[in-house]
Amino acid sequence: MSDHFSTFVILFFFGFILSACIGSVSKNSGNTPSLIPSLEASRSPTAVEVTSTIPSTATPLPSATYTLTPTETLTPTPSLGIGSSFVRDADKMTMMYVPEGEFLMGLSDEEIDSILKSNLCKNDPCKKSSFIEEQPQHKVYLDAFWIDQTEVTNAMFSKCVADKACKAPGKFVDPDHPQWYGNKKFDNYPVVLITWQQATDYCHWAGGSLPTEAQWEKAARGTDGRLFPWGNDQDPLKANTCDKNCIGGASKDFSVNDGYPETSPVGSFPQGASPYGVLDMAGNVYEYISDWKFDFYYSESPYKNPTGPQTPIPPNPNLINPYPCHSLRGGAWDEAFGAPHLVSSRNCGGTGTFHCLGFRCVVNIKQ
Repeated sequence: MSDHFSTFVILFFFGFILSACIGSVSKNSGNTPSLIPSLEASRSPTAVEVTSTIPSTATPLPSATYTLTPTETLTPTPSLGIGSSFVRDADKMTMMYVPEGEFLMGLSDEEIDSILKSNLCKNDPCKKSSFIEEQPQHKVYLDAFWIDQTEVTNAMFSKCVADKACKAPGKFVDPDHPQWYGNKKFDNYPVVLITWQQATDYCHWAGGSLPTEAQWEKAARGTDGRLFPWGNDQDPLKANTCDKNCIGGASKDFSVNDGYPETSPVGSFPQGASPYGVLDMAGNVYEYISDWKFDFYYSESPYKNPTGPQTPIPPNPNLINPYPCHSLRGGAWDEAFGAPHLVSSRNCGGTGTFHCLGFRCVVNIKQ
């Protein structure tokens, strides 16, 4: 009895060691499938069969449970920068991104002296006093914003009218002049003959607002202090201005032919793009601005996000524009290429409607 028992213990112990070894190899070897058959083949077919004496009611040892954590997939958040754009839902307008930061607003004395000596005043004589409202040149910090790549078109404006959020533009009184608004031929031309309030209503409907003077000027000139959206070269063919074909312009340059007697389809001068890819910021049509205009505002303008005067400036005969008005920017098709088309140029929008006056919108980005 004792000899059988001893044999049992020896075989059991040998089997345990062999089992542990196989387990160890199977975990640590890369060639496990070829090893296990050889071990099995070495066993004698007449080996004593061992019967476990562990009661069937014994609690089995717990097996380890592994929870596989899936590999995390990181999706990079797209960063916004110069050249970023998106298409607005309301009217399918493409908007361009203008990053936050400083820029130089207005003109320095040296720049004014250079302008007075240049050809920019040949068609529309300039005086140094004419630039007083563009001084002093000063640094302005703006939060990031989106701005319309082009002026709002007739087709876009018609969507707001159809939604009953905007009043339709006025009509030309000259019976021989074709009506632009509502005419398919002019769908892609800037909408004109609207008031400042109509432009404001449209921007609100589209989810934005009219730009401030500071926003407009930064979008037009960038941060390098350029004089025109495209740089400092005085090239009249990079904008729609009053050339030899111009109809009824205030001044003409007969040495230029840009191909358009009045307004042009938006985006017709891509070579005149600003540093942020914004088009038509010189010529074509003047653009409404949200600010009330004040000649000497730059002397008191805050450094960060200036919005201009919040109330109309009382009538003052000593001002360049003696009556309350909102600022205009960008020059227009009915003026010969020159000082009015500078990115710094400021003008005054009256209470009427004009065939040379349109607008674009901005959307502020909350920081």
